[in-house]
Amino acid sequence: MKYLFQAVFTDGHTITQTQADKSNIDPTKSAFYDVLTHSGELESFTLKSKYQANVKAVVYLKTGEILVDGVLQPYMLEAVPSDCKRELVYWRLMNANYGEAPTIAGYLIGWRATFDGEEIQINGETIQHVVTVN
Repeated sequence: MKYLFQAVFTDGHTITQTQADKSNIDPTKSAFYDVLTHSGELESFTLKSKYQANVKAVVYLKTGEILVDGVLQPYMLEAVPSDCKRELVYWRLMNANYGEAPTIAGYLIGWRATFDGEEIQINGETIQHVVTVN
């Protein structure tokens, strides 16, 4: 993997993905399983280069800000209801060729707005802010 994640929770707990990408809770699952099952509220989610300590991208769930290579990614945050919760969006984008093992082509990270566990929509579109990281 080109980038590894680090999830920081408001209770001070941190989950850091390793190259092995194994859950500490269930070794048959990926490290992201630990993020999904942690009971605390997620504060930030960072992608870092596996070769250096360089931060590639970070999502701040409380404020909704996303930085890629240190640059704030534009979004009309004032359009998001102030009483909403932001839930992490994290996907590995995969390339698959017949007869070959899939490879990671990039990452989709960001957040989607929720209220009482339900996605908030305007005109049928979910309020979210996501970026692609290669």
